[in-house]
Amino acid sequence: MKKKVLSLCMAAALVLGSGTAAMADTLTSKGDSTRKNVTGKYTQIEPATVYKVDVKWGSMDFTYQGADTVRHWNPETHEYQEALEGTGKWLFFNEGDNAITVTNYSNKAITATITAKIETEGIKADILDPVIRLEDASKGASETTAGTASSGTAKVSLSGDLDKTTTANTKIGTVTIAFADTDTTTEQP
Repeated sequence: MKKKVLSLCMAAALVLGSGTAAMADTLTSKGDSTRKNVTGKYTQIEPATVYKVDVKWGSMDFTYQGADTVRHWNPETHEYQEALEGTGKWLFFNEGDNAITVTNYSNKAITATITAKIETEGIKADILDPVIRLEDASKGASETTAGTASSGTAKVSLSGDLDKTTTANTKIGTVTIAFADTDTTTEQP
């Protein structure tokens, strides 16, 4: 019995809740007429977002040059003694080997966030300009005028000492670029 009552209540709720408003005119004599205005509006359809981003990587090949080994003559022991002078340093051979250039051809502003993960103990990577905000390339574009792509560059530098037994090019870490729409990106440290 409860199921029947509940079913009737649900049916009544559906009937009452699904009513649509209909406008009706009542005509009472021959020759009467009625009218209704027809309306319309124009809506501009926004073009779909199209992403095209180029990433130009430098070689990311670095060479660690250790501290200089200098030989000094010891007049008391009558032998040469070796000593390290200065500190080691990281070198790259061609301008741009440590650069990452990002170019946005998209019709949406983007943000590129660059991070480095070093896997070799004692070495640290720093990134100059790790967050690059790039403008929408369609800004200023029209039927007759092309938009302009925007570019930004970040540079990787390394610090710390590489073990002197590492004489061949060896992976010491990775650099990653993540992209997001600029209007949805939060500030990175």
